[in-house]
Amino acid sequence: FGRIASFLPPGEVRKSLLHVVKDGRDYELCSALSPHQASYFILEAFRTGAGGVLDDYVALKKPWEFDLKDINSEFTYWIGADDKICPRSAADSLIARLPNSTLNVVENSGHFLLRDHFGKIAQYLLGRNE
Repeated sequence: FGRIASFLPPGEVRKSLLHVVKDGRDYELCSALSPHQASYFILEAFRTGAGGVLDDYVALKKPWEFDLKDINSEFTYWIGADDKICPRSAADSLIARLPNSTLNVVENSGHFLLRDHFGKIAQYLLGRNE
């Protein structure tokens, strides 16, 4: 999508982005972007290529080379309750396989939950690392 977006008019990129996020908080955030801002947002997300995004999807579907039950570290996964991009089922599956894990579902948030909740998450992380 990032490569294709570079050839599309900014208005079409914005329209595609809004189609992907569908509704909820992500739709509110993305619909507030001008066509040029939306185009920049997508181009920047894929600036180094689609490899990172593809790796994430493969990691969710393909068996890993180690057993997650062997991980002893605490793990906290944050997901927006209205995330239309990453499925809640993937988060639930991951949490079920990690012994010391917590799933924090943030209400009234979607995929871009850091936009509204960065401070809260940073405070949580700083409190855990003292």
